[in-house]
This record gives sequence, structure tokens and C-alpha cells, in this order.
Amino acid sequence: MKAVIINTTSEKSFNPVFTRNFLKVVFAILLLLWCAGNIYSFLAANNVNHFVSAFLNHTYSIVCHQAEHKLIYFDGSSTYLCARCTGIYIGALFMAVSLLMINLRTNISLKSLIISSSIILLDVVFVNTHLYNYISWIAFTSGFLFGAVIYIYIVQVFVEYMKLINPKKIL
Repeated sequence: MKAVIINTTSEKSFNPVFTRNFLKVVFAILLLLWCAGNIYSFLAANNVNHFVSAFLNHTYSIVCHQAEHKLIYFDGSSTYLCARCTGIYIGALFMAVSLLMINLRTNISLKSLIISSSIILLDVVFVNTHLYNYISWIAFTSGFLFGAVIYIYIVQVFVEYMKLINPKKIL
């Protein structure tokens, strides 16, 4: 008669691929909600709830200066974030959705971060030193590039953190 070995440990099974994909989906959903809130006045058209609008305006004021001349305007409505900040979050959302669809390993070199940071920094310096006036599409584009690159770094940080939590499993 053979003895049956029963696993009495309460450790639950840890699926690293599921965890990585779950984190990517959660990040994408959160970014989608954040970006949708930024364009709430566009989405709501003429049915803007003033309480919701005031709440969103206050919420977004925590992360952005919201200077009137730097907001994106469309059909009488504006975003709650400036063009640069809008670009950052939409760039991150774009990369989040892209990484969900193509299941790419998210390793990126420091060179990409330095280049995208330099582009956004140069734009800020040139505008503040009056080399040229603020141009929304340039601010949006520089923000978009930075947001896409920084999102990859954020995902890498979480993957590395998951490796530290459970070093026996490879993410």
C-alpha cells in the first residue's frame, strides 16, 4: 500500500503570467478612466453635471496647473489637464493598450527615457524662455512620447517588484 502525500501548506498557487497580465489590464482600465475624466466635458456635450465637473476640475488640479491658455479646446469645451499632461496620460494609455494587444516584454533602455525626457524638458524651457510661444500640439506630442516611455518603466518596476515578492517564480 502506497502512502498518499497531502500538501497541507496554505500557500496558494501563483501564476506569474496571469498576475502580469492582470496588472496590465488594471493599469489600462485605470488610465482609460483617468483619460475619460479628462475629456468629460467633451463626452457629456451639453449635459455636463456641474457637481461632477467641479469634482473633476479639483481632482485634476492636483496634478496639473490647468492654465486656461494651455488647455485643449473643442466645440466650446476644454480638457481639465493642459495639452502636455493630456499627452502624457494618453501616451501612457496608448502604450498600455498596445502592450495588452501585442504581449511584448517590457524592457526598455535608459536611452529612451533620456530622449523622451529631454524632448519634454526642451519644450518647457523653450516656452518659458520665450524662444517660441506655447503650441498645444507640440506640448501634447512631447507629453505623449514621454507618457508612452514612462509607462513601460512603470510596468517594469511592478514586474521587478513581483519578482522580489515571489523569487521562485519568473515573471
